[in-house]
Amino acid sequence: LYVQMPITEGPVYSIGSISVAGDLIDKSQAKTLEGIELETGDVFSATEIREQTFKVSDKFGDIGYAFANVVPYTNIDRDEKEVDVQFNVDK
Repeated sequence: LYVQMPITEGPVYSIGSISVAGDLIDKSQAKTLEGIELETGDVFSATEIREQTFKVSDKFGDIGYAFANVVPYTNIDRDEKEVDVQFNVDK
């Protein structure tokens, strides 16, 4: 018995803009996003977004906010094949 399943992958999306909203470290987006391994132009990966979300959360934990809530919101541009990422932080 042979089972064949044709699989068609969708188009590859890349990371567009990266931003952060809500509570910031020293009121700076740059400081809040410092050290994350995500850059404009990278291939979009939900796994990578999740890992970077934890990194932002850990940064707030390091300065005393043990239960900071970081939620990544995505905005998909299907024409440009880009995904803008905004990390929303509530310390």
